[in-house]
Amino acid sequence: MITNEDQPEVQERIAGFDEPLEKALLSAVRAHKNPFAVVRKGIDLEFLAKEPVQDRANRAMIKLFTVTDGPLRGRAAMFFYKKSQIPFSRDRFSYGAVVLPKDNLENDVFEPLLQFASKGFTPELRPKDLRRALTFTVPD
Repeated sequence: MITNEDQPEVQERIAGFDEPLEKALLSAVRAHKNPFAVVRKGIDLEFLAKEPVQDRANRAMIKLFTVTDGPLRGRAAMFFYKKSQIPFSRDRFSYGAVVLPKDNLENDVFEPLLQFASKGFTPELRPKDLRRALTFTVPD
């Protein structure tokens, strides 16, 4: 579920994501049992997990983007990260990325990825194809 989808600026932002992969991710997040919020800045589709983890706010974030460099150029990837807790910092703590399949855009592709984020990147739920060393640049 998307918790802030009723906000006009979020609706406007979501309307701009019309690629098949973006639509598939939006559909998967809407159908997911745990809450996510659309991040309202940047050019890529990003979500913040809203399910509390150990009675604290969940800081897990996911970003869908197209790889623009390296051997995987042109492929879609999902980046898992947490923002720094220092207010003026632009740092991100990376939990890795998953390069998505080219042809399978079903919700079952996204389910384990969304579950991993909604539980705060708990190691037990780490996706089997999660890459910790990235051969591409993740956009800001």
